[in-house]
Amino acid sequence: MKIPKSFLTKKDVSVEDMLKNTSDLKKKRRKDALDNLFLDFNDYYKEVKKGILKDNESYEFALECARNLRYDVCNLQDFVRYVVNYDDKSGLYVSALINNLLDSTVDEIRIEPLAPLDSLANCISKGKLVIEGSVGQYLGWQMNGGELVVDGNATDYVGYNLEGGKIIVNGSVETDLGYDMNDGEIIIKGNAGEDVCNGMEGGKVTVYGNVEKVGAMDAGELHVYGDIHQKKFTEEIKGMIYLNDKKIWPKPNRRKKK
Repeated sequence: MKIPKSFLTKKDVSVEDMLKNTSDLKKKRRKDALDNLFLDFNDYYKEVKKGILKDNESYEFALECARNLRYDVCNLQDFVRYVVNYDDKSGLYVSALINNLLDSTVDEIRIEPLAPLDSLANCISKGKLVIEGSVGQYLGWQMNGGELVVDGNATDYVGYNLEGGKIIVNGSVETDLGYDMNDGEIIIKGNAGEDVCNGMEGGKVTVYGNVEKVGAMDAGELHVYGDIHQKKFTEEIKGMIYLNDKKIWPKPNRRKKK
């Protein structure tokens, strides 16, 4: 089967180049597995493109597809190198493939997407996922356990609805970091944009670079080791903010002099 061009990244790399140092038998098996993954993804994408399924239903459908497939970590890595970001559904499908392996006998997975995917690492509950390269938005959506490491940058909504586990981004992120986060931990080695921790209900976020603006935290902790550019905090921020290990919000109540 020839992989549909619409599903491929625009990088100048071919399946033949990728498998040139592989034996003929293993090469055939990897090609067959890659073809099957794309065939299944094609069927999955046609179904979710109808617009009937919500995001969580799309993920459950993808997970059901993954459980019926025969593939391993190597096949997953091949697939991730070629699939593009299709309306964030690519990331949901890849997340299902990843979680299906982590739920079995695999403890750690490394992938290297050639195109930044949205909704990667959705619903991870155990194990460790390392992403070598930058990612799109909704990284670690509804993650509830395990560890996620990104050796690159991320865009918006990192840790959206995070329920547990740890996310480490060894680069910078854009807006709405930790949006509606309930528990767990997020560590950003670079900078973060606006509305950090907006709607946060619990957990801990650490930014080693600068933060543009803090959102309306309901609870939880934000630790910043660079600077916060907009420090005009309001009463809608009910969480705790630390700057270079010094608590700056909420401010301690001062007793009035008699």
